[in-house]
Amino acid sequence: MNIPKPKYFPENIGLQISQSNLRQITGYSQSQIFGLMGLAAISGHKEINIISGIYPQLYINIRIEDSSCEIARTFLFGEKIIVNELFEISEPYSRRQRIGTKVFCSQVSAARMEGFEKITAWAAGNFKNIEHWNGYITWGKLGFTMDADAQSDFDELMKRLGRNEKTLKELLSIDENCWVENGFSWDGEFSLLEDSDNIKNLLKYLSKSGLKEWL
Repeated sequence: MNIPKPKYFPENIGLQISQSNLRQITGYSQSQIFGLMGLAAISGHKEINIISGIYPQLYINIRIEDSSCEIARTFLFGEKIIVNELFEISEPYSRRQRIGTKVFCSQVSAARMEGFEKITAWAAGNFKNIEHWNGYITWGKLGFTMDADAQSDFDELMKRLGRNEKTLKELLSIDENCWVENGFSWDGEFSLLEDSDNIKNLLKYLSKSGLKEWL
């Protein structure tokens, strides 16, 4: 499959991005940006809360009233990276629809088709409200891997707990409750390149959950 390169315009570097000139500066329409955020998986009215950036960087925050959902992304067009800044959704709706997984799969598909190479995220969690801040578990299940600093912290935690697991994926598959109780927020990344371990792990998770057709 011939994958296009992400749109990138060096001549626009330094220009202020707004909703009115989004396509002119970035080459992407609003609907295309929404697709790269994973929003094709969610129905309902989508309202832009914030859109800002100096090209080649764009930050956009969207609220979807029908599902009490708020999503924010930063696009680094020159580096072919999407940063998943925020994903908040009402818990009953999320559990009923598995909407978080749908959104991420939709985002991965759209980003790969546009030639982006990586998605990064801060996997927040193990705060007082675990039902709300559970990214430290969820992003691991969806195939993200820890960055070097987080992996070092993970190695220290396993040593302190007397465990032998080398990766979060391994621990989640063996003793998820250990991570629920002892885990921490972490920075992670997801390679969109063909046959990456991240893609393989996501496909395994979807297959195990009966959701393989989502990607």
